[in-house]
Amino acid sequence: AVVARSWWQAQQAVLGLKVDWVAPASGKLDTKIIAEALETVARRGGGKTFFSAGNVKDAETFSATTVESLYSAPYLAHATLEPMNCT
Repeated sequence: AVVARSWWQAQQAVLGLKVDWVAPASGKLDTKIIAEALETVARRGGGKTFFSAGNVKDAETFSATTVESLYSAPYLAHATLEPMNCT
């Protein structure tokens, strides 16, 4: 971690660091692995239901056609690494 009074001081300190990154023992984690894990849970029926109405199993049993679709998006961090506002 670098603590400084300004972005410029922090950036200069970061440039002076020598960091040796070590991969975690648990292995690689990427978008594909996360998506596969989430799909497995979804297909298994796991997860949490926030709202439920009607009887889906009965509807599937008596329906002439069943449509199934899986929507996904890549894992993205939706936050900056530094505050971009006044705190």
